[in-house]
Amino acid sequence: MNVDKGAGSSTSGSSGEVVDHSVHGLVSIRMTSAPPVILNKVRRRLGPSAEAADAEPDICITFKDSLPTSGRLRFLGLNRAAYDNEHFYLLDDSGHRIRIDFETLGERCEVYCEPAVTSIPFLLPIIGLRLLRKGHVLLHSSAFVQGGKGNLVAGWQKGGKTEMLLAFMSEGADYLANEWTIVSPDEGLLRGIGGVLQIWDWHLRYTPQYLKRLPEGDRRRLAAFRLYQRLYGGLPKRSSPGGVVRKALQQLSLEGGVSLLRQVRVTPERLFGDSMWKGPAPLDHVFLATVGASETRVYPSGSHEIAQRMIASQTYERRDLLAAYDHFRFAFPGRPNTLLEQASEHELQMLSRAFFGKATHEVAHPYPVPLGDLYRAAASYCT
Repeated sequence: MNVDKGAGSSTSGSSGEVVDHSVHGLVSIRMTSAPPVILNKVRRRLGPSAEAADAEPDICITFKDSLPTSGRLRFLGLNRAAYDNEHFYLLDDSGHRIRIDFETLGERCEVYCEPAVTSIPFLLPIIGLRLLRKGHVLLHSSAFVQGGKGNLVAGWQKGGKTEMLLAFMSEGADYLANEWTIVSPDEGLLRGIGGVLQIWDWHLRYTPQYLKRLPEGDRRRLAAFRLYQRLYGGLPKRSSPGGVVRKALQQLSLEGGVSLLRQVRVTPERLFGDSMWKGPAPLDHVFLATVGASETRVYPSGSHEIAQRMIASQTYERRDLLAAYDHFRFAFPGRPNTLLEQASEHELQMLSRAFFGKATHEVAHPYPVPLGDLYRAAASYCT
């Protein structure tokens, strides 16, 4: 992050501290008077800031002591949104307002927040729309570099993207992205968005070298659940409690990420250390990870087919933003956002162009999957 120290040090009002965050020099975010909790969340979500470009910011987020209304305030969706004569607001769980003009998303836009707001809604999708306007796709995917070649792993939620990443990281790959990757079709490049990895205890069974890099409290918690799993497995079935209690205990004992208590959230820098790819990487291979096979197999897949499938995933990932946009259109029917409404069409064109001529394969696997099986099945396609 780059801090404009000349802007002052106030933590509220429109003339406080100004912090700029650049996403690979492609999209710049300027935060004014943002509390530390917001700055920490942005850095954790987006990763370290690149050098800011010498241009006006793409997204301005300003915390103000008050957001005066223009006329009567009306509420939508059981107080999830509101609007007055000119402005649209999203409301957090405590009723604090965030003013967003959905008509301007994708262009340079401004977001205004009341001081008590602790999270910026839809920040990543808003960045994605600005990237889309500039000719890039923010794709739900993981990515790594193996032998200098960039590998993109696309798929549905819990389809195996993180598993593929971990499988190759444990064999010497360099980290690029875990959940979101910027695909630049005109350049043929990939850029990773920082973010936090969600690691399940069963992942660590296949990558024990990463266990020691987790916080001590998380290691103890996971050890306790592993002990519980062994003890539960040794119980005679007739001695287990019945009904709801039995079902809950059984769920805790299962593999495959059933209980969030068996998950650790960790930054890639902490988990992978120096194995971090700096800057953009070439797009050489595209994998579509899917669940459902009894054994891990790799199949040829058309590049356009993968692009088409990922459009459905992209729409699903934008579902909350689109629901909020419906509220906005109800409030202001004469102020549409054509880019948001046509985002899927633009993304399909760009992804089809980006994937054309690349090596494209589907990796089908069971879940949970031994990570070594993923590596052995897919490694020969990464050369």
